[in-house]
Amino acid sequence: MHRSIIWNFTSFFYIERILKLFLTYTVIVSFFSCSGSIKLNNFHLNASEWQTEGKLYDRTNYLPNSKLGHPLSLAWKKRFIAGVSSSPVLSQKLIIIPFLNSEVFVLRLSDGKKIGRKKFGVGPIAGLSIIKEKLLLSLPSNKRSLIAYNLNRGKIIWTKEIGSGITAPTVMNDFVYCGTLRSELYCISITDGEKIWKFRTKSPIHSTSAVSHGILVVVDRDGTIYAFNDHQDSPIWERQLVNEKEGSFEQLYRKPVIGKGKIFIAAQTGNLYALSLVDGNILWTIDLKDPIYSSVSIDETHLFIGTSSGKVFSIDQKHGKINWTFDQNGIINQEILVLKSGILVPILRGEILWLDKNTAKLLDKIEVEGRIITALVATDRYVIVSDDKKWVYAFTFEN
Repeated sequence: MHRSIIWNFTSFFYIERILKLFLTYTVIVSFFSCSGSIKLNNFHLNASEWQTEGKLYDRTNYLPNSKLGHPLSLAWKKRFIAGVSSSPVLSQKLIIIPFLNSEVFVLRLSDGKKIGRKKFGVGPIAGLSIIKEKLLLSLPSNKRSLIAYNLNRGKIIWTKEIGSGITAPTVMNDFVYCGTLRSELYCISITDGEKIWKFRTKSPIHSTSAVSHGILVVVDRDGTIYAFNDHQDSPIWERQLVNEKEGSFEQLYRKPVIGKGKIFIAAQTGNLYALSLVDGNILWTIDLKDPIYSSVSIDETHLFIGTSSGKVFSIDQKHGKINWTFDQNGIINQEILVLKSGILVPILRGEILWLDKNTAKLLDKIEVEGRIITALVATDRYVIVSDDKKWVYAFTFEN
């Protein structure tokens, strides 16, 4: 009986170990089986397509050649397990969407059909950028916080351990730039992920940077703007913005936008600034009186911005004069999409307003089920938006 007890105890011990090993194996297999794959045939994003936050790396949110008109109608909608974490990127045929659970989905733009899906780690994807066939991802919660993935080969090219709090990637020539909440700016080779240099900023970097005419513009939280030439590891100029009314440095959480030799920056206090791209001199400033939760959007001559109180402004880029104001009494916390024929204004409560950009006349209104949580992205035929109920919507214009 004593031997039987020992045998039973030993058997239980080994069975328990086998079960633990089996469960561990099951979890590992499940993880890798659900990690999925994205492999596209001859994918190549054209220079004019939506490559990153704000469309291109000057971050203008401007689609000058779009054939979109009003009224817009729903082409399709699709619900996901997790919410969208940052701005999608898209070509004329495909949309690539980042999610809060570190997954990326590729959908056919015409009907929302899934083309591919892959999980890249844990936590949210802070930003996507595409250069030709290369997909760049920043994952703030991962040890491998910057990843380069070849969409045609379906393989990770390289990873880089930059650390937590990484911003969305910006590309200039053959280099990738990322800021961090540890007050660091990294320059990384786009070919192999090698670190070229690291620059220490005065305070944490919360937003992605912008590029135009071979100049990289970076802003940190405490109001300092830095301009870098190509891959040089020290700024050609820097300037710290001061809120004269408050007697303190401006708080900058939104990305800079560049157009026609000017940098446009929205401070959280409600102040808008225009600076020279060449030397950082302040060209004009205007106080919009209410907190601003998004970056500006621009076309050739005007900039467009919304505030927390629901006001939409059209402002002359050259002199900083207000052309018109539209008040719709709803928080605006995402960038305005600028088209040739008008502007699309996303309202947090779940509405998209189509305004005539010359007169502010309301031309159309679209409603979604939840609150709008990411910026609008668009092609010649489609506008994409997501909400906090985990829906992704595609709207189109039928002539």
